[in-house]
Amino acid sequence: MTRTFGRPALLRFSYGFDQTFLGGDSFNTGHAFTASFTFEPLSFLQARSSYRIEAISFSEGIRSALRHSVGLELALPVAAGNWGLLTARAGYRFRWNEARTREFTHHRHRVGMALTARLRPGLLSFHRLRSATLSITGSFARSAYASEAVRGPRRDNRFSFGVRYETPVWRELSFELSIRHSSTLSTQSRFANQRSTVSASLLLRF
Repeated sequence: MTRTFGRPALLRFSYGFDQTFLGGDSFNTGHAFTASFTFEPLSFLQARSSYRIEAISFSEGIRSALRHSVGLELALPVAAGNWGLLTARAGYRFRWNEARTREFTHHRHRVGMALTARLRPGLLSFHRLRSATLSITGSFARSAYASEAVRGPRRDNRFSFGVRYETPVWRELSFELSIRHSSTLSTQSRFANQRSTVSASLLLRF
């Protein structure tokens, strides 16, 4: 904990591991390290800047990649009650995906919004003295790929929506459940798709 603009600020580091299955088969495995800095430029506004590096291995080796991303998110409380606090969030993130081949190397711009409810301690939480969170999210992302195909450069537009639940379990260990759906439009039709995912994760923050 430190202070910025004369107000409390927080520097946080976290590690994450995930395994994704598609049609019952392993699709990819990922390791991620995130550093973030949260501060309050105004008494009613919270800002969070972050850097994230991910190493992702796909079942198709040519898609395996090292990803770097930086982002900024703003948060504003919009409602409060006996149940907890509701916060609106909006943010921007830039990502560089360095894959083994140019076909999957790309950069991406993403904007997103979310409504997050931090529930009162014990409500829907595995820990009776700590708070769980529920979030509804929506985002738009545009990706530009390095490869130049005969039919022109690849450009993808992705629309995503999701619901996320996180609860503390023990000390710095949390459980997360998320459901996401995305729809991708691409200048190369073979990459256009719709995808729905359900994931469960254990998060260790320090």
